[in-house]
Amino acid sequence: MPREDIYIGLGSNLDEPAEQVRSAVRELGQLAQVRLCASSGLYRSPPMGGLDQPDYINAVVQVETDLEPEQLLHELQAIERQHGRKEQCERWASRTLDLDLLLWGQEHFDSKALTLPHPGLHERAFVLAPLQELDADLEVPGQGTVSKLLRECKYSRVDRVGACQSLPDSARLIAVEGPIGVGKTTLCNRLAADFNGRLILENYQENPFLKDFFETPEKTALATQLHFLTSRACQLQQLNQVDLFQQRTFSDYVFEKSDWFSRLSLQGDEYDLWLSLYTHMSAGLPRPDLVIYLQAPVSVLLERIAMRGRSFERAVRPEFLEALSALMAEHFRNYSGTVLTVDTSCANLAESLQDYQSLLVALDGMTQPGQYFLDPSQPEGMLGDMAPADSVA
Repeated sequence: MPREDIYIGLGSNLDEPAEQVRSAVRELGQLAQVRLCASSGLYRSPPMGGLDQPDYINAVVQVETDLEPEQLLHELQAIERQHGRKEQCERWASRTLDLDLLLWGQEHFDSKALTLPHPGLHERAFVLAPLQELDADLEVPGQGTVSKLLRECKYSRVDRVGACQSLPDSARLIAVEGPIGVGKTTLCNRLAADFNGRLILENYQENPFLKDFFETPEKTALATQLHFLTSRACQLQQLNQVDLFQQRTFSDYVFEKSDWFSRLSLQGDEYDLWLSLYTHMSAGLPRPDLVIYLQAPVSVLLERIAMRGRSFERAVRPEFLEALSALMAEHFRNYSGTVLTVDTSCANLAESLQDYQSLLVALDGMTQPGQYFLDPSQPEGMLGDMAPADSVA
C-alpha cells in the first residue's frame, strides 16, 4: 500500500522563485508512483545565516508513493536539475530550486544520501509554517507537534504570499456563481486572498427592499431587483478603467443573475420595464474570462441556509430555490465561455483544505477554454467535456 504521510519541502530564491516552486509542485504530481495529496501555500522568508541574498519562497507538499526513500530522493534531484540546480551547491547558497524530503511518517532513516526526519526541520520556520497549514498536529519524531515547534522557533519571520497553484493567465476577471447557500462569497474571498486579487462582492445589506422580498414579493420585487441591477452595473462598469485590470479581479456574481431573479419574481409590465433597463445597462459591461459555478441539491442548500441563520436567507422558499437552481443550470449548460462547474454536494470549499485544493488543482489544469466539471469528493477530480450541468441540481 502507498504511504500517505510523506512530506517534501520546496524552496527557491532565483529566477522567479514563486513560479519555480509552482512548476515543481506540478512536476511532483506527474511523477510515476507518486500522488500529490496536498500542498501548502507559498511562504516568503529571509535567507538563513544572514546572507545577502533575495528572499526565499517556500512550500511543503504531502505525497503518497510506493517508492522507497532513496528512490523518491532520486526523483526529487532529477526535478532540481531540470530547474538548473547544480550538483554541488554551497550550504545556504542561492538556488533556483531546492527539494528536501522532510518526513517519512514516524520512521527514522539514515544513509549517506539521506537522513529522515530532516535534521533541520524542527528549527526552520519556513518549513514549519507551511507544515502547520497542512497539519498543525503532525508529530515530528522525537521533537513534538509542528504547531509547538513553530511557536518555539526563533527563526519566525515568514509570510504567506499566495497559493501553490496557478490560474490561467487569460483569466483576469473570475466570477464565482451559484444559488443561495452554496458558499460563493466565502470561496471568492479565499481565492482573492490566495491570488492577491481585487474583490467585487454583492452587498445585500445595502438593499433596503431585500428583507421583505421573499415574504411579500408582490410588493417589493421590482424595487429589490432594480436596486440590485443598478448596483451590479455600477460595480462592473468600474472594471472598464484600464488601471483596475492590472490586478486579477474576483466577483461573487455574474451580471445575468439579475435576469434569473427577475424572471422568477416579476411579471407583465414590471418585467418589461425591468428588461429594458437590463438590456441597456448590460451593453459594454466586461464579461468574466472564467466562471466557477457551484452546485448543490436544494436539500443541501436549505440545510446550509438554516445553519448560517441570516434572516433574509431563512425566508427563501424551497420552490424558489429549485426554480433558481434550474435557471442557473440551464444557463451554464449552454454557456459560451469557460466555466468550471463544481459539485459541492459533499464538498466544503470553505473549511476542507483537500476540497479547496482539488479546486485549485483543477483551475491550474485549465489550459484551454471550454466546459469542465469537478467533483472534489471523487478521486478522478476534474473532467473535461462536462457532464450535464444540472446533474446534481
